[in-house]
Amino acid sequence: MRLAKRERYAIIIMVCMGFLVLTMELFIFPMLELKKDLSRSVLLKEKELIELSGIIKEYKALISNIDVLKNEVSKRGQGFSLFSYLDNVSKDVNIKDNVKYMKPSDLKSAGAFKERLVEMEIDNITLDQFIEFLYKIEYKDLGISVKRLSIKRKENKKGILNVILQVSTFE
Repeated sequence: MRLAKRERYAIIIMVCMGFLVLTMELFIFPMLELKKDLSRSVLLKEKELIELSGIIKEYKALISNIDVLKNEVSKRGQGFSLFSYLDNVSKDVNIKDNVKYMKPSDLKSAGAFKERLVEMEIDNITLDQFIEFLYKIEYKDLGISVKRLSIKRKENKKGILNVILQVSTFE
């Protein structure tokens, strides 16, 4: 059986179309999908890299803080006591009689260091006395800081404060 010229062209076109569809389904579409997946993967990896660089910066900052803390702790010398240090500072600022109480807290472990806390309540002090007290605690480079602070004004006395603070250091 012989096919007419027109029928042969139709069959050739259908075979070519079938080959084209088969080629697209087996090669082109999977390649495009792979390219899209790789683009998503690259974007995800870039985000992870940015996140990782942020974590590295944070880690370096923490390491630097630990070195600073070690340096500050070494400046204090042997036998340093936060309780007695605060007691001496309150004497220097002339607020020793205003200290209502000082409560040392148990040691809390924070890695290689142990945190020591002292809670203090100081009544009837002026703002200038309180600022001087805070300055002598915070700015001596001894690794001592105020962790929590509550300040109340005396209602019937102008310029007089009642203060509760929690002072922290590491050993």
